[in-house]
This record gives sequence, structure tokens and C-alpha cells, in this order.
Amino acid sequence: QYVDNDILRDSNRNESLFMRVHIIAGRDLAVADMTTSDPFVETWLGNSGERPNKDNPHTLKTRIIPATLNPIWDEDTVWEFKWNDPLLETNCKLNVHAWDHDTIGKNDSLGIASVPIGRLIQDFKTMGKEDQGDGYDFWIPLHPISKQSLGRGQIRVNVQFSTNPDVLRAEYELTMLSSYASMIDGVINELQQTIRSHSKHPEKQLEDAEDHISATDSIAPTDSIAPTESSIADDNLTEEKIIGKQLSILIQAGEKLID
Repeated sequence: QYVDNDILRDSNRNESLFMRVHIIAGRDLAVADMTTSDPFVETWLGNSGERPNKDNPHTLKTRIIPATLNPIWDEDTVWEFKWNDPLLETNCKLNVHAWDHDTIGKNDSLGIASVPIGRLIQDFKTMGKEDQGDGYDFWIPLHPISKQSLGRGQIRVNVQFSTNPDVLRAEYELTMLSSYASMIDGVINELQQTIRSHSKHPEKQLEDAEDHISATDSIAPTDSIAPTESSIADDNLTEEKIIGKQLSILIQAGEKLID
């Protein structure tokens, strides 16, 4: 049965639309500091230019990841809009600007990009789809903001829409739990292979390593998915115990997410 789109939009004029923006990672970013960069990302909906307007409520600024050209931020936000917000028309764009953080002086641009998402929003509003699976995933190529500035690499962004913010949060947490399960399986497999290749008595050393893994009380909780170097750095640790600590950190982070 044919449904007039204007009637459909009018019937939902008091409803809110929620948009989740997930800044996942970057790859092959430009070098701003000798051999590396300290990248972070600003993303926003609406105004063009190098940065979001100060009064723009639809913004996200990630944390700084030091000394890498392939950062993993894994940060998200959920923006709320009125159903007929003029900002969500077909020419709506999501802006992404990567920066190199400088402690002294101005931050250096690593490139900027815009993704036209107005059509995706209109399709969602017209079709009324709640089940988007994993949403819309993009690797966005960066370009310089001027002839003198840097601009290279890509930023991975995921976008989802819903009329229920709880749906977006639940889908995100399910995705995170799935990632934890996959990473834990990988670390366990690496631990077993390392022990068996370095020990004449693999069964006994595996038991010792498993005992170490269960002793998680001495390891500080972390919000990060991947263990940091500082979390596992210890000159006296064997390779097996280092991997065991990685596994412990992952398990604790997963338990925190479940709680």
C-alpha cells in the first residue's frame, strides 16, 4: 500500500531520532612529529569548516593516542534530533578532522573529510527500519585542508540510527562483548602455543600459567580493550606470564562491561 512520505513524516513529528557515531580507528595517517604522530579526531554534524562551531551540540572529540600512525580510539556518542530537524536533510554531512596533538604550539592537521549521510537518514525515516545490523561502516579518506598542510590515511567510522537510544547502546555493547570473546580466544591460543614451543613439559607449565591467569587481583582495571605496554611491562616476566597478564586484563575489562 502506498504511503505518502510527507504524511509519514508529519505523523512522527513529535518523535526523536537518535544517531550513534562510533570513531573506531585510523590507518596510515600522516607523520607530523619526525617519524610519528599523536592523533586525535574531531567529528561533528552540520557546519563546514576546519572545526565545529562552539555552540554545535553534535560533536565528538576523541582522546589522544600517542606515537602512532594507526590509532584505535573506539569512542562513540549518541546525538538526539527532532524527527523533522532541518539539519537532517539530504545534504547533511558528517565531518571528520584528524589532528596531531602538540604540547607546545598549535595542533597540526592530519587531514579532513566529509561523509554525506543525509540520504541514509532519509532512507531510515522513510522505511522506519530499526534493525540495521551493524549499521553503516566507512573507511573515510582524509585530504589536506590546504596546500601546506598534511593529509593522508583513513578514519574508520560507524553510524547507526534509531528511535530508541537503548537499542543503539545495546547493539554497541553486544559488539564489544563479541570483540572481547574473539580477542580472549586469540590470546589463549597464543599462550598455549608459546608454552608448548618453549617448554619440555608443556602440560605442567600450562597449569602454572593458568594459575597465574586466575590471579587477577593485582592487576588494575582498565577501560581499554587492548592491553597497553605499561600494563604488561615487566623485565622479570617470562613471555608466558606477559601473555597471561594480557588475558587477565582482557577478562577484567570484559567483566566491567558486563556489569
